[in-house]
Amino acid sequence: MLTPAPAIPDYPVGMSEALYVPAPLGGTNDRMLAALADELRDQVIEGFRLYDVQVEAAWRPEIDDEVVRVRLLMDDPAPGELTWPDPGLRALDRTIRQRAWSLGIGEEVYVRHVALRSARQAGIPAEVLARARDAAR
Repeated sequence: MLTPAPAIPDYPVGMSEALYVPAPLGGTNDRMLAALADELRDQVIEGFRLYDVQVEAAWRPEIDDEVVRVRLLMDDPAPGELTWPDPGLRALDRTIRQRAWSLGIGEEVYVRHVALRSARQAGIPAEVLARARDAAR
């Protein structure tokens, strides 16, 4: 059985709406975002080669919060496959989130995977794509 908490003087009782207290902002700044991109760029993580990494903070109005978007330019999936193996992608995303959090980035991190073969359609700049294709050889 629960015992009611003692009354607090001058505290509104019987509120009709839930009290929303926003959490403090994660404090993520451009320097932190750049550090994450630099830490990931040109690395092989969980077996995936990351040729280029773009990181940005973005406001998501549907959740009324700021998030961090990470776009990875990666090797193509294995020949004949449409995408990469799901367990590998989950491990990659988890590693990226852990690295972001270790840099003090507190916002939710969304990772987008872009294969070299679809980089042009994803809006990857031509010079970045050319550099990645040279490195892939």
